[in-house]
Amino acid sequence: MRSERVYIAFLVLSIVVYVAVELTKPKPVDWSDDFTRNKSIPYATEILFNEIETLFPNQEIIFNEESIFVSDAPRKTRQNWVFLNSGFVFDEQETELLFDQVNRGDQVFIAGVLSGFLADTLSLEFEYYYSFFDSAFTQDSISLGLQSELLGIDDTWRYDADGTYFHIVSYDSSKTTELGRWENGHVNFIKMDVGEGSFYINSTPYLFTNYYLRKPKHATYAFTALSHLPIRNTVWDIYYKDGKPSSGTPLYVILNTEYLNYAWYTALVSLVLFMIFRAKRRQRIIPTHRPLENSTLEFTKTIGNLYQEQGTHKEILEKKVQFFFEYVNSHLRLDTSVIDEKLRIDVSFRSGVERQQVFKLFDAIEFSQNTQRISDRDLKQVTDQIDQFYKHSQR
Repeated sequence: MRSERVYIAFLVLSIVVYVAVELTKPKPVDWSDDFTRNKSIPYATEILFNEIETLFPNQEIIFNEESIFVSDAPRKTRQNWVFLNSGFVFDEQETELLFDQVNRGDQVFIAGVLSGFLADTLSLEFEYYYSFFDSAFTQDSISLGLQSELLGIDDTWRYDADGTYFHIVSYDSSKTTELGRWENGHVNFIKMDVGEGSFYINSTPYLFTNYYLRKPKHATYAFTALSHLPIRNTVWDIYYKDGKPSSGTPLYVILNTEYLNYAWYTALVSLVLFMIFRAKRRQRIIPTHRPLENSTLEFTKTIGNLYQEQGTHKEILEKKVQFFFEYVNSHLRLDTSVIDEKLRIDVSFRSGVERQQVFKLFDAIEFSQNTQRISDRDLKQVTDQIDQFYKHSQR
């Protein structure tokens, strides 16, 4: 009886310590792409959402919570549409609807990388810029300009130079006005006239998130870019978001609510401890048996050592890259015969892995394929990036 009370006391103490540690430890920063309106994480848009009435005073703001093709948002003419996300893949029906609205006088503002039907219809192409081999980005900051004769704007903003962003490389110049460029000449903001309305396309959506808007010197860029839209009724998208909940099950709600999450794991830990102590009291002594030798594992180690001694890192890396492409083909249903910009964007979109991580992985693979001699360090770097992709892939 006494020993049982000791176990119970130890169990309670363990739970109390665990809960205390969870409640007092610093919460890690969530750097995931989100773009939703009700979160305070760096890449959400809570700050911008709180300023909507300032951007469009005395106007009706309709928050669209579903696909625009099935949405009951009013199809009035002469209104604004605002879309903010890391990327958009509008289908044929959604593209036709937007074009019909713009032809009749609507203004559509899209901050994000476009692909699919809408990009093809507008003859738009985007390119990812990564300045790993560009010595020009050894500077601490880079300027972004925005010009508009209509608004009388000609100003620049300076941002930390991480050297990674998408920019617009192709468009129909006959109906397009350039509104913004980086200091290296890359276009990031354009206006495309269609019928009686216009599309405003901005390839740097992160500049509209909390991370940048928290600083007054950066916040004015987002508000200035959006000021190209006239003051009128606005349909504000909250459906096409990276951070949109993908499930409504009770377990999803529990795991994504901070204190319910603590309670859930506390219950699991309590159950495991109870089972351990209960089993310890009741189980009989189990004789120790030496496990059978894993000959397959030993064979694998032998082959691995043989490859390493012969220095055939190139062959090992080619096998890993081959397996990676087979994974992309079988799990993501993508053709890997042509490794181009579109494949990289599609891999990121279907796997759920961040675009920057995917582009760095493909850059590393391309570099290794064009190099005859692969060092231990090169092999480890590419292997680690492939393993990280598998770990974060949602397929």
